[in-house]
Amino acid sequence: MAELPYMQFYPTDWLADTRMLTASAKGVWIDCLAALWNAPERGFLKMPERAWGRLWGVESERIPDLLDELGIVAEIQKDGNAVTIASRRMIKEEVERERSRNSKKAKERQIWAYRELVSRLFPAL
Repeated sequence: MAELPYMQFYPTDWLADTRMLTASAKGVWIDCLAALWNAPERGFLKMPERAWGRLWGVESERIPDLLDELGIVAEIQKDGNAVTIASRRMIKEEVERERSRNSKKAKERQIWAYRELVSRLFPAL
């Protein structure tokens, strides 16, 4: 993920998307976004519930309420003690970047194949 060491932040979207969250949940969500950006699979991360609490710096009894509240802005999936949090926007943007990368690679392969064909047909060029 070194090619993207920073993430774009859209203040207008942040204000609109987090308007319904409490101040605590907003702080937790920005920590989540930073963790999701640096996750092995950008955009979603699965960790034990207690690990999320440690990341957020909250007591374990507050974690369930914060997870419920984050459901407004994120995809939350609970699987036993593990919790997966995903950012819809981050995943969407990552898919778009991957498509763009693949498109550029395909274009480069076409150009390479064309040059190779031309060099075989016209070796003197």
